[in-house]
Amino acid sequence: MEIAVLIKQVPDTASPRTLDPHTGRITRDPSEAVVDEISERALEKALQLRKANGGEVTVIAMGPEKAVAALRHALAMGADRAVHLSDESFAGADLVRTAQLLATGIHSTGPFDLIIAGNASTDGRGGAIPAMLAELLDVAQATSLQAFDVIGGVLTGERVLEDSIQRIQATLPAVVSVTEQIAEPRYPGFKGIMMAKRKKILGLDAAALAGCSPAAAGGLIGTNVVRSVSENPSRTSGEKFADDGFAGVRISDYITAEGLV
Repeated sequence: MEIAVLIKQVPDTASPRTLDPHTGRITRDPSEAVVDEISERALEKALQLRKANGGEVTVIAMGPEKAVAALRHALAMGADRAVHLSDESFAGADLVRTAQLLATGIHSTGPFDLIIAGNASTDGRGGAIPAMLAELLDVAQATSLQAFDVIGGVLTGERVLEDSIQRIQATLPAVVSVTEQIAEPRYPGFKGIMMAKRKKILGLDAAALAGCSPAAAGGLIGTNVVRSVSENPSRTSGEKFADDGFAGVRISDYITAEGLV
């Protein structure tokens, strides 16, 4: 089974999140960059499937040069191959453009029986990329699964709904997104870390992706641009009502005026 796993490098979740007022993008420096935990969980599931079914696991990341560190980490965990999509023109890509670039990278380095991703990254939380990829690649999609398995080319999985568990089935090839319940990621061992340092990472820029269907780099639609950003207003102290015999009426009038009832 040939499996691709989407890996994303994100600012450390413990660091404060701010927006660059000039670009409207998340400020990623000087925050420490780490592999998104949901990416590690998706990779862990892929490694388990490889052990059960054979084949190879390829990790794919889109990002600046420092995203190579995330791919090295994935190789140390046990991935067989790594692909890095990187070009200055990719910076600031919105969800649609990101999905197109990833789909093109997947198409040009595949074919794959299964593409696994986290259900949402911790920096953007868009949660739409897996479904977009399935549409662009014209394959089945199975999103937000807490558990799944593949037997005989057929995927069966479970999706948690508000009051029930939905059981789904799809024929490969397919795109799957997983929740944090899918698997507990392993820690890279010393041997894996040393082997990862020697493995080559395939780099693909805009020129390399140009002409590769289903979304040729030259034909990608433009990225939406954030025109302005502003900080949340500072919190002010609440209004106090002294109980002079009419506090209840004043509170009632205030709640009504604010549209809270």
